[in-house]
Amino acid sequence: MDAHGHPRNSGNGSGNLSFGQEQLWFLEQLNGPGSRYNVGKAFVVTGELDEPALEEALALVLERQEALRATFHHVDGVPRQQLHDVRRPALEVVDVAHLDDPAVQEAVTSRALTPFSLAEGPLCRFVLFRKGPGRAVLLVSLHHIVTDGWSTTLLLREVSEAYAALVHGRRPEFAPLPVTWSAHVDRLRTGAEPDEWAEQLAFWRTQLADLPALELPADGSRDRTTGAGHVLVVALEAQLVRSLRQRCAERHTSLFAALAGALGLVLARYTNQPDVPLGMPLLGRPDPDLEHLVGYFINMAVLRVALDGEATFWQLADQVSESVLDVYENGDVPFHRVVEAVAPHRDATRNPLFQVSLQVLDRHTGGAG
Repeated sequence: MDAHGHPRNSGNGSGNLSFGQEQLWFLEQLNGPGSRYNVGKAFVVTGELDEPALEEALALVLERQEALRATFHHVDGVPRQQLHDVRRPALEVVDVAHLDDPAVQEAVTSRALTPFSLAEGPLCRFVLFRKGPGRAVLLVSLHHIVTDGWSTTLLLREVSEAYAALVHGRRPEFAPLPVTWSAHVDRLRTGAEPDEWAEQLAFWRTQLADLPALELPADGSRDRTTGAGHVLVVALEAQLVRSLRQRCAERHTSLFAALAGALGLVLARYTNQPDVPLGMPLLGRPDPDLEHLVGYFINMAVLRVALDGEATFWQLADQVSESVLDVYENGDVPFHRVVEAVAPHRDATRNPLFQVSLQVLDRHTGGAG
C-alpha cells in the first residue's frame, strides 16, 4: 500500500470469485450477454470541468479499488477473476455538440445499456458526453458483478473527493484499505467450511419448509423468462413518509419491516395467499474493515410474511420485524447454499424461493442493489 492509501497494483493476478460473483457469472453464461446486470448513473455537469483532473481521479480510484479492474474467465469450467493494470485513458469523451437534448439522452441511454464482456472488460465505463462549453453529461456504468448499491455510492464519493483535491493542486488522501478485494474473497472462501453454516442451514430448512410459490396474476403464460420489464416510479408524499418513520420509531419497528408488512399484505390480497415469501437483500459487510471496499457483497435471503386475519397492521409489522432479525442472524450463508439445502421444486420460469424482492435504499446505498 502506498503513502496515499492505495493498495499496490495487483498486476495480472488470478483468483477466486466471491459466492455472489460466482452466481452472477453462471447466470451470465446461462442467459448470454445482455444489459440485465448493467448498473448505471448519469450526471448533468454544468460549469467548467477539468477533464484531465477527472481522468486522473478515475484512474486513482481504479488503482485503489481492484475489484473494478477484474475480468472473469473459466479454467476447466471453474470461474476465475483476473486483475489488470489500470487501463488509460479511464475516461472516454464523446462530442455530442451537434445533437439536440433528446438525441443526447438517447445516446447516453444506449451507452448505458451496452452489454459488458466479462472476459474482455473493462467492467466499468466512465463516459463524458461533451455538449458544449460548460455543458456535459457524465455516465458511470458498471457490471453488477463488480459493484452493489453501497459500492457504487462509495465509488462516486471517492471519485468526487479525488477530483476536488486534484483541481486544487493536491493529491487525494484516502483512508487506507485494511484489506483488498481479492484478499477478502480468499478469506471468505477459505473460511467457508460446512460446519460454519450448519446451524444457519438448519434454520433455513425449518423456516422455508413447505414454502409456497407466489402465484401473481398475469395476462399470459409463464412459459419463458426474457428479463424484459418496465419501471414504474411512484412518489410518496413527504408527509406520509415522515408519519410512517415517526410511527415506526414510536413502536421500535424498522421502516423496512413496516414496508415489507404492507407489501406482503397487498400481495396476499392479489394472490389470495396468506403466506408470502419476499426476497431481502443483505449488505454482506459484517466486518468494519470492508466498509470502504468496492465489490459485489450483496447476499439474498428470504423473508417469510405470514398473515393472520386477526392481527392489526402494526401487529403484523412487529411480527415482520422479529422475522427480519432472524434473517440477519442467519444471513451469512450464501443464497445458493440455502436453495440447495431447502431443495424447492425448480422451475426455469421462476426465481427459486421468491418472486418479489423488497429493498429500501437510503443516501448510503444509492440506487443499485
